[in-house]
Amino acid sequence: MPTRKNRYGHLMSPLKYRDTVIKNRLLSTNSMPHFLQGPEPYPSDAIINHLANRAKNGAAIVTVSGISARIGIPEMLPPPEMDYGDVPHFPRYNLYDPKCQNYFAHLADAIHYYGAKAAMSFAFLIVPGYDVCEIPEKNIKAYTPELIDQMIDDFVEQAAISKSLGYDMGSVHMAYRLLFPARFLSPLTNKRADEFGGSLENRARVALEIFRRIKEKVGKDFLLEAVMSAEEEPGGYTFEEACEFLKMAEGLIDIVQVRMPNGMDSHPTGFMKEATPTLKYAEGFKKLGLNMIIAPVGGFQDLDAAEEAIASGKADMIAAARAWICDFDYGRKMAEGRGEDVVPCIRCNKCHVIAKDYPYLSACSVNPAFGIEHVLHRAVTPPRQAKKIAVVGGGPAGMEAALIANERGHKVVIFEKSDRLGGMLIPGSQPEFKWPLKQYKDYLAQQVKKAGIEVRLKTAATPEMIEEENFDAVIVAVGSEPLLPAIEGIKNKNVITALEVLNEPALATGKVVVVGGGEVGVETGLYLARAGHEVTVLEMTEVLAGEARRPHYYEALEEEMQKTEGFKAITNARVTQITPESVKYVDAGGNEQVIPADTVVIAAGTKPLTDLALSFYDSAKEFYMVGDCYKAGSLMTALRSAFAVASNI
Repeated sequence: MPTRKNRYGHLMSPLKYRDTVIKNRLLSTNSMPHFLQGPEPYPSDAIINHLANRAKNGAAIVTVSGISARIGIPEMLPPPEMDYGDVPHFPRYNLYDPKCQNYFAHLADAIHYYGAKAAMSFAFLIVPGYDVCEIPEKNIKAYTPELIDQMIDDFVEQAAISKSLGYDMGSVHMAYRLLFPARFLSPLTNKRADEFGGSLENRARVALEIFRRIKEKVGKDFLLEAVMSAEEEPGGYTFEEACEFLKMAEGLIDIVQVRMPNGMDSHPTGFMKEATPTLKYAEGFKKLGLNMIIAPVGGFQDLDAAEEAIASGKADMIAAARAWICDFDYGRKMAEGRGEDVVPCIRCNKCHVIAKDYPYLSACSVNPAFGIEHVLHRAVTPPRQAKKIAVVGGGPAGMEAALIANERGHKVVIFEKSDRLGGMLIPGSQPEFKWPLKQYKDYLAQQVKKAGIEVRLKTAATPEMIEEENFDAVIVAVGSEPLLPAIEGIKNKNVITALEVLNEPALATGKVVVVGGGEVGVETGLYLARAGHEVTVLEMTEVLAGEARRPHYYEALEEEMQKTEGFKAITNARVTQITPESVKYVDAGGNEQVIPADTVVIAAGTKPLTDLALSFYDSAKEFYMVGDCYKAGSLMTALRSAFAVASNI
């Protein structure tokens, strides 16, 4: 296809597959915001709006998930060896209830309105008390041939209902050995000796039969997608076997959504060296020459990377979810050739859940509007007049507030006491594995520059300066400072803060003890251990990095802690004293312990610079506080407060 008329000409080019025309090369996967849906057994208006907006903003295929199977129970139950309890990972819709079907039809119509295809992700529940193989110690019985047949028929029924409601496509999840078809395919979980186990042909029988019966029931024009791991961990199926499976499935599977061996790596974080790790697998599948659409997923927020993948022939489509979560205007920026303006994903996985051991209330660190987009038209009104606004502080909250205020037509000036914009993002992005955060920091600064916002660096604003220039409003975003706990010896010369050592790693010498095992403390410890130090992190609670996101990011962080040489952590450790040569703490049993330490790094959180912020009150007609100076928190809370304030000036 010609590319001279658009920077992303290959990505935007229509794809004709058999008799179906797909408007471009972007596929929105089966991701759903957890908190947009209540207990209703049908898609809410908020969900319909959210998914329709993905179609509006570039997605050529939009996948709906969350339906329940007729067989089984309403809860999603993971396999016995992955027992996380009741995990409400998706809504629980009743596709079979005529009272609910109308909502599914509305959702399909909303997706079609923007020229996209509507796909239904079929139920992947497992029947309680049963699994692929018998597990006596857990009272698990093996699926019988009769039960297998019933479960396959349930997939077929879901497909038939979906097509009758206007859906163009079905999606079968068979990755990570997590769900029914995948567990049969994998030799790690399938130890059967009957016609469903042993050889690849036998292990593939269930998955192939699902696709075959659906095609027979609803016709070949109803496309089918296999969400599939390209290979598994040692002992599972290999990439070569995955290729053989796809050869068997030619004519049955239309789209292969290529995933990694496990869910953690399929949602790549900064710990992974490859930004788009599934692309190499997609390229391998493409070389088979099969009549299938190959769509890698994971890490494709960068439009230039997505364009290159299509232009080079390594993939037919790009599957994504976080692209539309981070930036509602993803598709518009693609059409306008503005890839540099796409909001980068920091790969924190808060879109799954905010923190470890936290309710399933997903959010987005870099998109404050995520989750409230359906009410913004009521919450935000146009400004009545253009105002002259001072923003004190050039960290993330200050830059976000300045960008939103500027977009609303106000004249904005940013005052920043240091020589560059970034605030806490500067030290926070120093570790090499925090490269996604660095990308976001650079993006914000570049957006400020591109918007033409006046920035006064090396300028520590005072209330008098703001008053002298007669600003209509002042938004104070001066942030926070490290919190120093009341520990004997905290002011010794060998004690520094995490903020200081991240800005200047050479300050750390010899053996290092990090006091505070939150996310910042753990990441600082990993950073110093990678630099060659022997590091011990002491955390007073029983959980390390308790505010880190799960799933996926926390799993990656745990894996990194385990494999990093020179790094160890001790929980339930209450530090009592710091000496020039050591750190004393009381362990879980109440015993005093001593660790040698040449350098002690304090990572005990931050406290807001509230008094400094309040000093600007009455320096302008309107006064606002945003970010950490209002309440110390995370990047997400800082941006949300800035977005809310600036959107209402």
